[in-house]
Amino acid sequence: MGRPGFGGNNVEVNADEMTVSIDGEVTKVDACNVIPAMKAGRICDMAGITEGNWAPVIPHTMQSRVDENIHVLGDASNQGDMPKSGFAANSQAKVAAMAVRSALTGSKLFPAKFTNTCWSLIDEGDGVKVGASYEATDEKIAKVDGSSARSARMPNCARPRLRKAWAGTKVSLRTCLAEADSRRDHRGPVAPIQGSEKMRKFMMAAAVAALTTPAFADSHGAGQATTYDFDGSFDDATFAVESAIVGAGLVIDYVSHTGEMLNRTGADVGSEVKIFEAADIFLFCSAVLSRKVMEADPMNLAHCPYGIFVAEREGKVMIGYRNYPEGEMQEVQALLDQLAREAAEN
Repeated sequence: MGRPGFGGNNVEVNADEMTVSIDGEVTKVDACNVIPAMKAGRICDMAGITEGNWAPVIPHTMQSRVDENIHVLGDASNQGDMPKSGFAANSQAKVAAMAVRSALTGSKLFPAKFTNTCWSLIDEGDGVKVGASYEATDEKIAKVDGSSARSARMPNCARPRLRKAWAGTKVSLRTCLAEADSRRDHRGPVAPIQGSEKMRKFMMAAAVAALTTPAFADSHGAGQATTYDFDGSFDDATFAVESAIVGAGLVIDYVSHTGEMLNRTGADVGSEVKIFEAADIFLFCSAVLSRKVMEADPMNLAHCPYGIFVAEREGKVMIGYRNYPEGEMQEVQALLDQLAREAAEN
């Protein structure tokens, strides 16, 4: 069949006759994918917040530029440089939630940060991903300078599921990739508190302990940390760590912005020492390994969640993790080492 021209003001599809009419020109087809004109949902039109096909937003908060009592995210919003992906929408949701929390409670409004990661299947048993970091400007959500789209091959954990997905089974990549990508975007600002205040404090204490335990030696002794130098910026390192964790099919539970906290509270505790230019800790668990080590010894609960940190100190960026004691916890340490190495070499 000949391919109709793109566009057209009036498009009609007759499935019974297998014809497509574009501005009155009827074409017989064997197969046809019809994609309607893209625009924000009708609810945005009803609310009167669209300009053209999309709803313009204030990038720092994802508030509508027309009505600041409304927050718009995802495909409906005019996103600037960000693509219209599920990961992008999830990242924007964190910014919107932070803005709502700030408006309701008077809490600090942190600078908005965005990331996007997209996976594409390119062959049976293979795929690639691209991603970038973004920031809020007064005009739009803009790609961070030097944050060109990065690519990575499909992690090994995904390949068996990918083969089954291509074979038409019900098993898909969701467990290993899509669910983790869409549910977690932890490069953004502090997300709203989930669960009890006690749990939040516990997570923060665990994060601080993971980073401040005797530290920056390449030592494998229990109670110390193993670190790898990163040849790049702090933001690139956090992106690499997040990508490594998510790419392994793991879900990030929490990101502690420990460096920001230390810098913000130094004067309050009477200290002028700047420990880190920046430091984040990514906390997560592995259902498989956690069950294995806790069945061996339930008190291994004390080591969960596991953490990988990124820190910038005296102009040098490093990626690392706290070492664990000998025994079954060494299997967890092997996982952390694998992820940290992958991120450092990215």
